[in-house]
Amino acid sequence: MNLIYVDHAGYHLEKAEGAMLVRNTDGQILRSLPIRHVERLYLQGDQHLHTGLLLALLEHGCEIVFLSPRKNQVMGQILGPKHQDARIRQQQYAWSNDPEHKLLLSSRWVRSKLLTQKRATQRWLRAAQGDRHTLLLARDRLEQNLAALSSAQHPALLGLEGSAAAAYFPAYFSTLPLPVRPKERSRRPPRDPANALLSLGYTLLLKEAVHVAHAHGLDPYVGFYHELSFGRESLACDLIEPLRTRVDLWVAALLNDGLLRAESFGGEDGVACHLGKAGCGIFYREWAQQVSGLRRSLRRYARCLVRQLRGRDASNP
Repeated sequence: MNLIYVDHAGYHLEKAEGAMLVRNTDGQILRSLPIRHVERLYLQGDQHLHTGLLLALLEHGCEIVFLSPRKNQVMGQILGPKHQDARIRQQQYAWSNDPEHKLLLSSRWVRSKLLTQKRATQRWLRAAQGDRHTLLLARDRLEQNLAALSSAQHPALLGLEGSAAAAYFPAYFSTLPLPVRPKERSRRPPRDPANALLSLGYTLLLKEAVHVAHAHGLDPYVGFYHELSFGRESLACDLIEPLRTRVDLWVAALLNDGLLRAESFGGEDGVACHLGKAGCGIFYREWAQQVSGLRRSLRRYARCLVRQLRGRDASNP
């Protein structure tokens, strides 16, 4: 896929004979790509996006994501037209209010997430990577919580997932290099490089899930495991649960391989942390390689859910 990331102020993005042109402030063409090959466009800063190009990108199913100039936060996204089969969404709304269907789908997503976390801890143990005692505690907690899922009702699922996370993240963080090894998970705002990468990776994955849900006729805001909450794309949150550990592993590779280091980040230490300009270039280059596999999984999950909503047989995600 072609993921384009533009962060230079004053650049012009325009359409010319079926291609997307990127011009610098002097009018020089820096890049030309067939519009049909552009699947994601990330814009950070003050660029000029011509209307003709915008319409052509949307027509070809491209998603456009707007990032804040400094903090790498997603401020908004533009999606293409809605899927025309509204019956999918109608059934989704009905199931979201049905306790039996909510529990069935929620249990599957939580089980998939805990299984991926357990496999990750086992992998680190085999590789003698990280603190062995912390990893063993995490593995045991994950096994216990997986066993408890079969009899858990919807409210208890949240507790089991939270309990697993409390054991998993210390184990995960113990596998990271000391200069960027945090003491705990921090979110709003992330206070260190590892947490900044996790938050940004999860956010981009969530926006991928919004796009996939939208394209398959689903309402991204109406979930099953994640309850309705103002402004939250609850179904997209559901869909990414089994994939969060893959983002964790990818972030660990970025840090352990030295692609991103402490000096790649800015902000006030211990208060708020974000990627610097050079770090963003590396991050999005590597994300372009990672996201294709994640999107294939999201599409599989969405197709499975749509088949279920339409009353057809569907395998687990």
